[in-house]
This record gives sequence, structure tokens and C-alpha cells, in this order.
Amino acid sequence: MIRPTALIAAAALLPTLSAWGQISEPTASPYGPGGSHTTASYPVSPPNAPQFHSSTLQEGVLRGTASVIQAYYNGQISHAQARILLAEARAREIQLRVINTEAAQTRRRLIEAERQQQRQLKMENELLGQQLEAARVPVRYAEYRLSPEQLDRRSGEIYWPSAFDHASFSADTYVLEKLFLELAAAPPADTGYIATRIEEACERLANHLREVRSNLELDAQQYQHYFDCHRFVLGLKYEAKVCGLHGSMYSLASQ
Repeated sequence: MIRPTALIAAAALLPTLSAWGQISEPTASPYGPGGSHTTASYPVSPPNAPQFHSSTLQEGVLRGTASVIQAYYNGQISHAQARILLAEARAREIQLRVINTEAAQTRRRLIEAERQQQRQLKMENELLGQQLEAARVPVRYAEYRLSPEQLDRRSGEIYWPSAFDHASFSADTYVLEKLFLELAAAPPADTGYIATRIEEACERLANHLREVRSNLELDAQQYQHYFDCHRFVLGLKYEAKVCGLHGSMYSLASQ
């Protein structure tokens, strides 16, 4: 880029260049006024010269200086236009970042709203399941209720069917016997926790019974015996459920 100081220096040379470009008066011929030798004169501009051809050196210098100045300011204009385009590009980039940020925030809000809705739906389903189970427990309890010869509700002692005397059931039956003794002696505030543990132990014993049935080919009498054992386990399970709701096994003994 040509600096303005260079242009000023070029302009300072104009008077000198103009002096060089001036045409001096013709001098007398050494051959005298009537001498035959004359200085040939040529036109400053050839006939076929273009219109922008300088007729004098001074005009050429001025035209050159003007071209330099014009080129300089054209460069300045181009540079300014480039800066404007760069600023516009940066503004568009910032605007795009803002749009992307807003889109990301909207997406996060939608995801969080969906998760909240799923949690709310899960809570509602769990509550509905609990309500249905609470309504179903009395019906199931009446269906699978154990007799006093099967369960002593005052002491919590269990009288197992003979099929549970097998050694493979001893671990499960021992856990249930211990839990029912605790349940019979527990205060109402603790019956819910113990009842939950009894339900889990009954599920394990029921699964064990299913495994035994699947590994054996049972005839009709044996299948009925298995059905009675499974029904007994369900009776223990719903006994614990109802006890957890009422708070005491003793209150169930009089029913």
C-alpha cells in the first residue's frame, strides 16, 4: 500500500519536472539567418497517439500522480468494504450462535419436561397399583386364609404340610418361621417392615416349589399335593399383607 507521505513527496517534485518539460525558445542558427540548415521540428504528439497520451512531461507526471492517488483510495475503499464484510460475517456468526444456544436450551427444557412427565406418570401408576393391590388384598386373604391348625396368629407358629419337611425347603421354612414369630410379637409400627420381608421369603419359597414341579413328572394326586403346598404359601403371604395393613396379627385371630 502506498503511504500518503510518498504521494506528498511525489507532488513536491512537480515544479522541477515541469521545468524540465518546458520547451525553450529556438536559438539562432550558426549558419546565419539565411542559412540553409534548420532545426527539424516534430509534433509533440504523434498523429496516431491515444487521447490519454500526455502532450508534455508535466501533464504525464500529473496524470501519473492522479493514478497513484486514485489507486491508493481505491485500495482504501476495498479495505473498508472488506472490513464491513468481515463485521457482517462476525455478526451473522454471533446470531447463529445465539440461535444454536436458544435451540439447545429449548431442547433441554423439552427433555426435562418429558422426564418430569415420565416420573409423574410412574408415580401415578405406582399409586394406582398400590390402590388396586390394597383393594385386592382382602379378597385374596379371604380366599387363601389359613386355618388355626395351619397358623397360630397369637404366637406366630406355623404348622407346615408334610411336603415341606424335605431338606431342600428347610432354609426357606426356617426364615419364615422366624419372621412370623417376630411379626406376632412386633408393635404395630414395625409390622409393615416385617410383613414386606415375609412377602419376599414367600416368593422365594413359591419359586422353589415351581422348580420342583418342573423337574418332576407329577400325577394327578401329586399335582394336587403341590397345589395345596402352593396355596399354603399364598396364605402365609396374604396373612403378612393383611397384618401389615392392620398392624397386628392378634387382631386377625378373632376374625
